[in-house]
Amino acid sequence: MISKYKTQWQNTLENPYRFFFPFSFVGVIWGLGLFLFDLDTENIFWHREILITLFLLPIINGFLYTAVPRFFNSFFAKTEEILITLLVLLSLFIFAGIRNFFIYSFLKFFYILLIFSFVIIRYFKRKSGNPLFTPFIFTSLFSGLLGSLFQIIYMYHKEGILYQLSYSLYYHAFVWILLFGVGTKFFPMLTLTVTLSEDRKYQILSKKLYSSLGFWYSFSFAFLFSFLLEAFQYVSLALWIRAFLVLFLSYEAWYLYFPAQRKGVYTFFIKLFLYSIVVGHFIFPFFPEYRTHLYHIVFVGGYLGLVLIVVGRVIISHEKLDLNLEVKSKVLAIIFTLFYVALWTRVTAFLINSYENHLKYASFTAIFGIVLYLIFFVKKLIYQLNRK
Repeated sequence: MISKYKTQWQNTLENPYRFFFPFSFVGVIWGLGLFLFDLDTENIFWHREILITLFLLPIINGFLYTAVPRFFNSFFAKTEEILITLLVLLSLFIFAGIRNFFIYSFLKFFYILLIFSFVIIRYFKRKSGNPLFTPFIFTSLFSGLLGSLFQIIYMYHKEGILYQLSYSLYYHAFVWILLFGVGTKFFPMLTLTVTLSEDRKYQILSKKLYSSLGFWYSFSFAFLFSFLLEAFQYVSLALWIRAFLVLFLSYEAWYLYFPAQRKGVYTFFIKLFLYSIVVGHFIFPFFPEYRTHLYHIVFVGGYLGLVLIVVGRVIISHEKLDLNLEVKSKVLAIIFTLFYVALWTRVTAFLINSYENHLKYASFTAIFGIVLYLIFFVKKLIYQLNRK
């Protein structure tokens, strides 16, 4: 019996997303739910803060703690690492709940530092493996650390540039770089998109350069540089740089414009969200004054839609659910359709006279989709447990 429990615990340590993903769903419903009430300055601030820190960060945490040991062929998470990280995460929820931003800010910096340390230790103690998207992981976590640090410094020195740097690096660059960088592996994999042949007609980079970690470090730094430019108010230049970087990724790394062998729900919505994001990046430079609204093409399409697609794949794969769910599930199709409706409801809200009502419609639609998503996967997991 003891041996059985040890085996179960070891299996959980090898799949630590089980600890962290549930926190994310509390965070996303909380963050979106704030927009169902008064849209005062404080609610708007916490809406943004909760969605990045209490929704996306636990997902990033769970994903990296689960995947990084496998990426680098290194050792799995240890019990003490899980417990310390969970304690900090729970504390973040508590101090966000009482809106004590002072302590919350320090905890947030420490939380990202824990994740960064976890990745760095596995990287330097790897037995093999150093995938091409590694630069995006490091650049993203560095952006998150730097942005959260600037946020702390801003509390003591109310310099406008510190606020802009914290805003751009933490709320934007952090997840933007990680999602689209790691997407170089996951988007083609989930759609089974045909990779490019050596003798293709339009060769953008030589194979040697494309396969170079040095190239992808430079590329991820260019991404980061665009957000720094935006913080320093070179907005138009930053947006154009980012548009072409995303276009390059979409062709050369996501294989967005090439045929997918796998048809069905996941393929359709991955491509739909990605096409919308690529087009969106070429809309942003023409309307920089509206980018707070237009960026929700990325926030809802990427941070919600694509992230929950990847979360679903992690759950389906690691819990050994039926992979056909990604192809044939009508419920998942309805859920991702709701997210897409929420996307355009939010993006176009500023064009409507009843602006605040449309923000509420968008939030309610997204929350409804998330609740369905939770019910769907909880039922599948319970059924799987009962079968065992």
